[in-house]
Amino acid sequence: MYKKIKKIELKSLYYHLFVGILLVFLILIIFSDIIFSKNPLVISGLNGDIYSAYVYTRGFSLNEIKNCNIPLWNPYAYCGSSFIADPENAMYYPINIIYLFLPLHIALNLDMLLHLFLTGLFMYIWTYNKKLHPLACIFSAIVLMFSGAYYLRIFAGHLNILASASWMPLIFLCIDN
Repeated sequence: MYKKIKKIELKSLYYHLFVGILLVFLILIIFSDIIFSKNPLVISGLNGDIYSAYVYTRGFSLNEIKNCNIPLWNPYAYCGSSFIADPENAMYYPINIIYLFLPLHIALNLDMLLHLFLTGLFMYIWTYNKKLHPLACIFSAIVLMFSGAYYLRIFAGHLNILASASWMPLIFLCIDN
């Protein structure tokens, strides 16, 4: 009995791992021209929010933290404005630690792609928890990842909306349980 349960759990674990690898593979295929480019490209349109806002705010916070300063105040916005208290800057978001260790263009791409992956993974977990057919779980994850409501936000450069929306299926999972 114990061996049978252990074998089923291991088979299920391999299946979930396969789904995670499939989602990563789809992301790599779709964004391969930017990910593997020799030029420092960012996944976003040139008129998007990445270039008009996030490059400057993430760059400012990164430089301040690397100089051992807490970025309380941004002297470059208007006549100065509070920086750390502005939720748009996401200073307390744990995933943003990648900006300290990677070049800015790579960190921005990884931030967007990581949230794209998390969206699909959390959707898969939520639908799997609802006991849907395994193919329906995979399909729902892929559809949400590349739906217009989410995917188009990547090219518009809406980092904070991407980060917020990626946690929604996990919130629905918590509500269901």
